Amino acid sequence: MNQDFKVYLRLISYLKPYWGVALLVLIGFGMNSATEVSVAKLIKFIIDAIQNASRADLDWFPLLIILLVFFRGLGLFMGGYYTAVISRSLVFSIRQEVYAKLLRLPAQYYLDNSSGHITAKIMYNVEQLTAASSESLKTIVRDGMITLGLLGYLFYTNWRLTICIMVFLPVIGILVRKASKRMRKLSMQVQDTMGDVN
Repeated sequence: MNQDFKVYLRLISYLKPYWGVALLVLIGFGMNSATEVSVAKLIKFIIDAIQNASRADLDWFPLLIILLVFFRGLGLFMGGYYTAVISRSLVFSIRQEVYAKLLRLPAQYYLDNSSGHITAKIMYNVEQLTAASSESLKTIVRDGMITLGLLGYLFYTNWRLTICIMVFLPVIGILVRKASKRMRKLSMQVQDTMGDVN
């Protein structure tokens, strides 16, 4: 198993006490992604109603759009708010663990490392770690649901065209993988620099 994936699984294990809040995040982002997919279907209905000059259909579209915007905003707020709740709770838990670990370290560790590096481990590194994990979780859940919903709608609309588009997925995957490795390397450099600054 990839080392980065192991680290991420360990971070996910910190979410166990907050499974109820995580469920609210899923509900919120699920609501948001459902409205995103509904917009694609709504546009089709609007175009069809305009082409057919169907006044009866056009009359209820404004109400439907308002409802979609409301539920989209509500879902986005719920998902974002409860993700922030989990993120701050994770910061607190991990900082407690790091602090407890630092208290048990031998005196030689404090002689070998500057106070800036030690402080950075508690303050900056933990903050970056939880921000990255909660942000990636938010992206996976929200964008993953939207992507799956839109892919399902594309298959429903025109499965042949969807398969043609999916040929490009491996290329996109390779580019994302290379970019994430580069970002990880830069993040490590920034963490070391923060220790020197402190």
